[in-house]
Amino acid sequence: MSQSVKIGISGFAYEDWAASGPPETIQSASRLNSYANELGFDVIELSHTHKNMPKAEEMGKLLECVPMGFGFVPKLHSSLTQRIRESDGSFVRNEVAVSSFLRGIDPLVEHKSLICVLAQFPIKFKRSQGAENHLKWLCEAMGRNKLAVELQGTSWMAQSVFDMLNEHDISYCISDTPDIPRLAPFNPVVTSSIAYIRLHGKNMKWFDGAAKERHDYLYSDSELRGLLDPLKQVSSKAEKTIMIFNNYYNGSSLKNAIQMKRIVGDSTTKNSNNTNE
Repeated sequence: MSQSVKIGISGFAYEDWAASGPPETIQSASRLNSYANELGFDVIELSHTHKNMPKAEEMGKLLECVPMGFGFVPKLHSSLTQRIRESDGSFVRNEVAVSSFLRGIDPLVEHKSLICVLAQFPIKFKRSQGAENHLKWLCEAMGRNKLAVELQGTSWMAQSVFDMLNEHDISYCISDTPDIPRLAPFNPVVTSSIAYIRLHGKNMKWFDGAAKERHDYLYSDSELRGLLDPLKQVSSKAEKTIMIFNNYYNGSSLKNAIQMKRIVGDSTTKNSNNTNE
């Protein structure tokens, strides 16, 4: 399982990390370099491309920080996932934003370092024919680049949705969030060659506090071990499995990602030893 599973975090330059006590190696000027070369991670989700359109020059500099085989998952710009409705309710087809985004990530594509693009939709993005058509349009607009979609609302929890995603080779993002009725439950479904798991934490103040507070959560060792079975389940159905920790507040994502890498490694070693006996 370890060869097909990549574990990492979303973002690598949060201001609060310096005071939260992540490993000292991540405190250096080039945090991505330390993350990849010292801590040994092989994937990163680029969270800042959701707010700021990626630039080719910037992507090229990031590539200089990591070894061959390192993978990137840029988040799709918000102009394509949030500001997508006209005043009459119809969906915007922002071709200009698509072109700008694709130009920005082109160095990752050319370097064969792009795993997929993650489109994170807000909970207000509810299922409708127009919304499904928007997903299909985005998939087509991404061209040869793989697309994963995070659909946070419960209206998307239907087999027909998963069938539609499978038909268009779109990866369903398996989200781990608090057990709150409005949020989609953890559902280990694979709809493409890439299985994508995104761990936000279990902070029950998801809708009550500031945006960063919803990600203020540190998974326990037992909670992480409880993810092993669904991780094995999806990785057996996918060519590549990505597990990203997005509980970034106070550096919890990095701490948990380090723990999870160890747990997966130990599990793989144990299974290998049992096979050889």
